[in-house]
Amino acid sequence: MLSVTPCVNAQQAKDYFTRHMDRDYYLRDSAEFPGEWHGRGAEMLGLSGQVDKESYFRLCENLDPRTGEPLTPRTKADRRVSYDFTFNAPKSVTLAYELGEDDRIETAFRDSVKETMEEMENAMRARVRTEGRRDENRATCNMVWAEFIHRTARPVTEDGVTLPDPHLHCHAVALNATYDPAEQRWKAGQFERLVRGKGYYQAAFHSRLAKKMAALGYGVERDGNSFKLAGIDRAACEEFSRRTEIIEAEAKRLGITDAETKGKLGQWTREAKPEEQMDIKELRKAWHKRVDDGQRSAIVEARGGRETSALNAEQAVDYALSQCFERESAVTQKNLLKTALIQSFGKASVEDVRNAVMERDGILQRDFKGQHYITTREALKEERDIIEFRAGRQGDAQQAGRKQSRRSRPGSKRRTARGRHGDPQFPRQGHRVKRRSRNRQDPDDAGYRFRHREIRQTGFYLCAKRRCIAGGVALRGLRQRGNGRAAANRPGDAKTGPRPGDVGG
Repeated sequence: MLSVTPCVNAQQAKDYFTRHMDRDYYLRDSAEFPGEWHGRGAEMLGLSGQVDKESYFRLCENLDPRTGEPLTPRTKADRRVSYDFTFNAPKSVTLAYELGEDDRIETAFRDSVKETMEEMENAMRARVRTEGRRDENRATCNMVWAEFIHRTARPVTEDGVTLPDPHLHCHAVALNATYDPAEQRWKAGQFERLVRGKGYYQAAFHSRLAKKMAALGYGVERDGNSFKLAGIDRAACEEFSRRTEIIEAEAKRLGITDAETKGKLGQWTREAKPEEQMDIKELRKAWHKRVDDGQRSAIVEARGGRETSALNAEQAVDYALSQCFERESAVTQKNLLKTALIQSFGKASVEDVRNAVMERDGILQRDFKGQHYITTREALKEERDIIEFRAGRQGDAQQAGRKQSRRSRPGSKRRTARGRHGDPQFPRQGHRVKRRSRNRQDPDDAGYRFRHREIRQTGFYLCAKRRCIAGGVALRGLRQRGNGRAAANRPGDAKTGPRPGDVGG
């Protein structure tokens, strides 16, 4: 799992470092490891190796860690100081690491986090604000981030004993600064694309970790949007997921069902870390007492060359195309890759799946407003067909409307000089207004608004609305024609104003 938490207070970021990072128990058997600097931006600032307090504090205050001078041009009181990208290993992976005592998993986990953060670093942007030009984002491809590996969850007090559960996770803290080589200065980073693509980056992280676990001899099985190791039963995982049980119980009591609010409950219900922490040997001894011999043996034997059941890259892309384009005519590349990666955990790498998408025949791609969209020739043809179909239906409806309007002209037998129902205050054109109201609800005589809504509901509307493929041009022209026709059918519009006899002005 991947969660993203922005920090908007420099003092808060410093306090977190003081409480949880700046400790003197970073020993070989500690439950937490010292932080390490990563990223091309860190190299530009001369930062490497272990995270030191002085450099970290200066970056939180938007100062150059080398000189102490302002790093970026603006330092607002409410500026975003950093973003905490928290990578969580599946519980079965944590148990194989701690109870199975397979130290190879630590390297696999670190490498998976690093590779995913490097991919995010390549997507980093900075805002360009030049006089006489519109604002836009420019690629910088560098980031300053610190890695903090933790091996336990927050402690839980049970029967008077306070003990944390094993939970391998990493806090990748990215400072809000990136170097713009075009302007040759440091600027605030644009993280919205990374936050918006969280689902993809989570799938990419899981894919990398699953592939590495399979290479170590573990069997990998898909578990929802994540994965689990074959042979490690769910009961053992639930035994060491007491924090999840507490959060779920509190959410049930408060009637909370959405995942985002449940994530906040995790912060509200957690206990503080004790000042004196147990080393990993003591923790492992206590954890072993909570599982029986069968579960312990299953965890140790899980590395014994089990088979991984998943789709290969080509099969995963086939599945993603069938699922993504069932209701949409265009999707972002990240959404398509995310769907394919989830189906191929442990079998195909991120690069395998991406290459399978790029080499697939019949796929059309287009960049639009900072997003990379994908569609297929079949989806494009279906969208054009639905547009032509609705255009023909509108023409038939308007033709029928013109025939009907002849019966309501002045002098018709159905009209009197006093208007409808003999009421001299009711305008003669009132019948026409009433008929138009009915026509908007009649699918056989639908106006622009109904057609516009129906296209959107079919799912073909999205691609054309954004005009990210050639089919968008067809709908754009149709919308322009439709707007004109709709204006002719409405009581009044901004250009022509109300016509004589319109009810309500």
